[in-house]
Amino acid sequence: GISALCYCGQIINTLSSLMTFRDIYVVPLASPTGRNEKLERILKGVVLISVPCAGFVVAFAEPIVAVLFQRGHFTPEAAVLTGNVLRILALSLVVSSLLAPMARLFQILNRISYSHLLYIVSLAGTAAFQYLLVFRLRWDVYGVAWSNVANSLLVTLVVAGLVRRCGIVIRWHHILGYGCFAGATCVARRGAGSPC
Repeated sequence: GISALCYCGQIINTLSSLMTFRDIYVVPLASPTGRNEKLERILKGVVLISVPCAGFVVAFAEPIVAVLFQRGHFTPEAAVLTGNVLRILALSLVVSSLLAPMARLFQILNRISYSHLLYIVSLAGTAAFQYLLVFRLRWDVYGVAWSNVANSLLVTLVVAGLVRRCGIVIRWHHILGYGCFAGATCVARRGAGSPC
């Protein structure tokens, strides 16, 4: 189980790094003029990229694992387990992609204490979700994966609230609309027989 998490973590972290473009947000968000609109436009673009990517990973998790890792002592059963864990962790791609530009805003606005709060919430969320899903419900490796996704969602929601406290208003229904469009397009393409 631990190996599956490590292998999936490598894949998800690499994809997340490719999709978040961590330093690209600094210049457009540095100017206070139109900052709300710029951030919202960035979030829409991130959703349009991350939803199909997450959909692709969910749809093709086992073949991805088989191509990348099934050699040597990596058995077919291990490939299935790792594929299932990868499917779960792929859900965090969208959430972590939304988190990056919002969290970067704390540095731009000199709200470093909000960054500290982000890490405290992340630590507390990790402990709580791991305790509940792994130790209490005994979901083992799946519990670790689901706790990672739940913690990413929790941290993103807290950061969205903190961004609002900074005076930045994000029209989340627009972001959700873009996410639904990207998801529907991915499902339609998959239904037509082509990957997302």
